[in-house]
Amino acid sequence: MRIIVCAKHVTDSTEIRWDDERGEVVLRNLPTKISDYDRNAIEAAVVLKEQGDDVELEVVMVGGEAAVKTLKEAVAMGADKGYLVEGGWDDPFDPVRGARVLARAIEAIDDADLVMCGLVSEDGYNGITGAALAQLLERPYLAPVVGLEPGEETVRATLDLGDVLRTVETPLPCVLGIDSSMNVPRLPTVLQVMKVKGDRVGTLKLADLGLAPGALGELAGGVELAGLGSSAVERKRIVLEGAAEEAAAALVAALKEEGVL
Repeated sequence: MRIIVCAKHVTDSTEIRWDDERGEVVLRNLPTKISDYDRNAIEAAVVLKEQGDDVELEVVMVGGEAAVKTLKEAVAMGADKGYLVEGGWDDPFDPVRGARVLARAIEAIDDADLVMCGLVSEDGYNGITGAALAQLLERPYLAPVVGLEPGEETVRATLDLGDVLRTVETPLPCVLGIDSSMNVPRLPTVLQVMKVKGDRVGTLKLADLGLAPGALGELAGGVELAGLGSSAVERKRIVLEGAAEEAAAALVAALKEEGVL
């Protein structure tokens, strides 16, 4: 079985701050990493590799030179090889354009029985890439996957639909969107990442995939960032004093005034 996991190089969301004066998200000089949700997809693929007799696992990532270290971390988790597609645009939040590049990369590397990715990305959180990728590759798409039982020609997946778990079976090849509740990803040490040899990380350029930066149709932007805003809410810090009954009545009145009740 051949598995390809599509992972994303993102800014560590726990370090992001909002600049009130400039009205923008502060991303400069922040640490980067594998998107947490894609890390779940890599872990699920590594488990299949450990359980199978003949499983090849590769990871594909789009990005610049800074993504090489992130890709090596994905390989250190248990992949056989990683491929970095050098991106030709500055906006990382267009899932359809990213899916187009990933689809071409998967076809260029070799056909895969399973293509896996995180259900969403940590930065965009739109959940479109996996479905778009399946459409481009003309394969079935299953999500959100929380359990897997691969067979010779089919795969059985457990999907978490909120109030119910549904088990479905689809023929291979297919694309899977892995839910974060499926597993707890392993964390390779710094030494393990450093030991990843250079020949286990390959580079693909857009030209290698028959694409050109800004090409109409293929890489035309499908999503445009229209604006940003902070969702932070300042607390009013109102303290209600007095007897319990008086405080309760004052609380109800305050909530009605705020439109909560």
